[in-house]
Amino acid sequence: SNERQGIGFLSDPRRLNVALTRARYGLIVLGNPKVLCKTPLWNNFLLHFKHLELLVEGTLSDLRRSHFVIPRPRPSRRTPHTANHIVSAGSDFGAMGASS
Repeated sequence: SNERQGIGFLSDPRRLNVALTRARYGLIVLGNPKVLCKTPLWNNFLLHFKHLELLVEGTLSDLRRSHFVIPRPRPSRRTPHTANHIVSAGSDFGAMGASS
């Protein structure tokens, strides 16, 4: 992914579903939040983990809570089916397929 071309295949909600449902012992997501937060699905994902204080930044030996400000997502014209996924802190990501 990059700022000019977007996040590519990561914009597909099925890919995030596979990543979340296949994790057995934990899940670590590495990515650029500035790029990822531009899509509604990943924006909600980042907001959820930031609210739980699980969004970190830094080197592996010096991870600290991220102070990145996650903006509200703009509705996407390319993937309108992801714009309806609203996830609040404390909600179950297993229910992400349900529209608000």
